[in-house]
Amino acid sequence: MAAVISTVQVTSSDRLGFSLFFATILHAMLILGLGFGIHFSRDPSQASMLEVTMVLTKTHQAPTDATHIASENQLASGSTDSTHHPSAPFTGTSLLETEGIAPVRMSPNETSQSKNHQQQDLILSQNRAETSVNAEESVDKKDRTERLSQEVFAAQRLELAKLVAEVSQQQQDYAKRPRINYIDTLSAKTAAEASYVHEWVEKVERIGNLNYPDEVRQEHLSGTLILGVLLNQDGGVIKMEIRSSAGKSILNEAAKKIVRIAAPYKPFPQEMRDSYDQLMVTRTWLFGKDNTLLTK
Repeated sequence: MAAVISTVQVTSSDRLGFSLFFATILHAMLILGLGFGIHFSRDPSQASMLEVTMVLTKTHQAPTDATHIASENQLASGSTDSTHHPSAPFTGTSLLETEGIAPVRMSPNETSQSKNHQQQDLILSQNRAETSVNAEESVDKKDRTERLSQEVFAAQRLELAKLVAEVSQQQQDYAKRPRINYIDTLSAKTAAEASYVHEWVEKVERIGNLNYPDEVRQEHLSGTLILGVLLNQDGGVIKMEIRSSAGKSILNEAAKKIVRIAAPYKPFPQEMRDSYDQLMVTRTWLFGKDNTLLTK
């Protein structure tokens, strides 16, 4: 059988169409392959990480079977049989919000707000530290203040009670005081008073001249003094007061001695008793150079 060989002539247009078809198929494969093969992870937690071990001691010989990527060559060593993960004293920035050695990175706004809060807390804590008072100390101080106020109030009440008692006692003493009449021969208001003072003066002068002090007579002393004699209703002498001294103690004491020698005196008449309880007789005593006594 004779073979029939047909010859097909390929033109330039056929080659161009084939090339375009082949290019179209190739681009479609590339586009479809990248579209389905590459997947962008939008979750930061799913991002791939490259773990590099920091080596502090290195060796010149490289390990045949490396289990970690490190900055330097290092052969395995140690006394444990099990494999341990290298420690990580330094931690880089992690996309995972997990607790670790390094703090979680904050935004600039959060950083400034945190600094402001820390500054406010510092100011508040300082202010409170300077003025803070323990609750128990505050209560104790309040109790002490109240007790002190109560003590002061009690002391004031006691002092007031004492003053009231003193005033009351003074009133009672004033009410019970003896009724005293101050009189001399010129100030006698009634006949009874004038008669009583006249008789008293006569007795004092008579007894005084009869019992003239020897010391005054021997020294020929003379002088004038004013003596007040307080008498009770029975004519007894209560006390004597030198109102004006003679300048010589011998004359002052001589006048008092004469009053004591002449006592007691005549009791008060009823009219005088009804008016007062005591009588103050004030007289001027004259000791003359001729050794005589005179009162006026």
